[in-house]
Amino acid sequence: MVAELSSAENQELLQAQQTINSFLQDSEMFMIVSWNYSEFVDLVATYLKAYIEKATTVFVDRPIYMNLNRSFINLLSSMRSYLDFMDKLLVNRYGTDSGFRARFRQRCRREYDDNLSYRFLYKLRNYSQHKGFPIGAISWGVAPSRDDPRKPDYFLHISAKRDSILRDFDWGPLTREIRALPEAIDILAHAGSMMESLSSIHPQTIKSIFATLGEAAHVVLEFGGRIARNEGQPVVFETEGDFRDQKKIAHRTLDIDMAARIASGRLEDVIRYS
Repeated sequence: MVAELSSAENQELLQAQQTINSFLQDSEMFMIVSWNYSEFVDLVATYLKAYIEKATTVFVDRPIYMNLNRSFINLLSSMRSYLDFMDKLLVNRYGTDSGFRARFRQRCRREYDDNLSYRFLYKLRNYSQHKGFPIGAISWGVAPSRDDPRKPDYFLHISAKRDSILRDFDWGPLTREIRALPEAIDILAHAGSMMESLSSIHPQTIKSIFATLGEAAHVVLEFGGRIARNEGQPVVFETEGDFRDQKKIAHRTLDIDMAARIASGRLEDVIRYS
């Protein structure tokens, strides 16, 4: 033992650590969206590569129509889950009428109003839950390359069928906008555009939360200063009365290094996402 904490000091340190740990978890749902998007794009690339190389077993093992719909439905669900998750997180942590939540919702409304892909995929998620597969057409082929007509340019188009998704489903105010889209609605393009919107919303939201962590980082670093002569990460043990089996003692590790990175004020030193 190198230092002893009072009960009050321990509670203050515990609260500071929980504040930091909660922040580090705030981007997890966004990371799931990012991974699902990358998986979907990579899956399209895998099938295109298999088409070019005539690797027919790829299409047999997992039929392209079902597999692309599976991956895209996962993406749609995670996008909606992220928006609901962040809103609920901000309500629980800061309150229904907090500035954090108001700014988050304002960013979402701005992207919704400015980006047709945002509006379209937000509603397409409901369609996929209640009506059917969102991807209705898949086509591939080869054409002369624009850069060099002597070279082939292979393509794989993933589309929603405009007239099919309009049939027997209430799109509300979006109906007119969808009718103005091409018969084959480019799913990859809209998914990429929606990700651009979410990739704008999330960093701004996280940055505003990050600005509140200074006090928690200071508490952890202040304790770390007491044991600066020791190497490694400190461990806090909570003991009461007589104890013999140290394995049963409640304990937690304090991440001094993370607290120092937070205190530096550089978000990119604390969390990275793509």
